Amino acid sequence: MAALGLTQALGPRVDASLGGSLTWLEADFPGGGNTGEVLEGVNAIDLTIAAIDLGVGIDVTRGLRLGLGWRSESYHDGSRIDEPDLNGWEHAATLSATFDLSLFER
Repeated sequence: MAALGLTQALGPRVDASLGGSLTWLEADFPGGGNTGEVLEGVNAIDLTIAAIDLGVGIDVTRGLRLGLGWRSESYHDGSRIDEPDLNGWEHAATLSATFDLSLFER
């Protein structure tokens, strides 16, 4: 697995982040075991996952931060298993709120 990310301030209360990762997973399983039986004739896993993360954070007040994020992942299954087809893209959006006790102080 390889990953890289950075965060950049866009102002005194706003920042943006960008990250990416690349994962390679390869394994062979001998026949006769539980894992080999589940994978049937292929008896192998060969998966590549590439991901990109984007985010924006805003400090609304002291103790309260709102965030918006986007994650996109690409899957490539090289093990030649026809079903299920794991190749393709998946996307996820997140909205977050983070607070600490200083939000309630006067």
